[in-house]
Amino acid sequence: MLNKITLILFKYIPAVSIMGALLNSIIYLCDSSAFDYIPYFLDGICGMSVIVLILLFLISFKFKYCTWHRILLFNSLFNVSIAIFDSLHWIEIPKTRLLILMLIVSVICCSIATIIHLKNVRQGNIMCATRHTTSTRYDLFLLGFIRWFPLIQLVGFLLSNTFALLDFDIRYCYMLDFAVGNSLLATIFVYLVSKRLYLPFWHRVLIAVNFINCSIAFIDANIRIFPLSNMQLYLAYYIMPILSIAFVIVKQKITNIYEHKTQTPT
Repeated sequence: MLNKITLILFKYIPAVSIMGALLNSIIYLCDSSAFDYIPYFLDGICGMSVIVLILLFLISFKFKYCTWHRILLFNSLFNVSIAIFDSLHWIEIPKTRLLILMLIVSVICCSIATIIHLKNVRQGNIMCATRHTTSTRYDLFLLGFIRWFPLIQLVGFLLSNTFALLDFDIRYCYMLDFAVGNSLLATIFVYLVSKRLYLPFWHRVLIAVNFINCSIAFIDANIRIFPLSNMQLYLAYYIMPILSIAFVIVKQKITNIYEHKTQTPT
């Protein structure tokens, strides 16, 4: 059951991300106060970053997913790259032309992906994600990347908030968000992968910390249940990793004591 949920989520993450990015751009063009919270909502739910796309590409090649799946990932990579260039003011393109460009690229990529998928169906080659590469180096690299993935995201998240707290140029925060940013959908997927690969307990604790921090940012940007100041939010972000480290250490100590007692002859 866990394998099916993981594969289904992985299969449709690119399509959901593309639809979220296009909807986000359309809402920005509306320039209405009624839609102020929707872009934050979409970014928090299905936003993409470079590090998440790298992980999806690695897994797609590992399990030899269909070509149409990687084409959609390339589409998401294009959208993220355009967002990075636009936020850093490296390109001067009006919002309308930027949306038209994203729509054209999305239509081309989705059309190619559909043609490839229909061709595979006609040929009976629809058994995606049933084979995998056998390269030991590739396996070790992928496992190491997955192992340190939540830590990289956590460091990037804390660094981005530190820049915001110290009133650094907002472009640095945007760059970090697009490079190692997180979303609820990506966090759930990484947690399922961690469970599937039986990674250490601390790995899932870091994922849980990322999920809590992402949820706090999501609630603060959209629902605003907690009337917290920016300083209180930053303190909450910094306290969570400290508590998680203490929790992992205490659990490890308790586990060692329990194993020592069970192994000691009576």
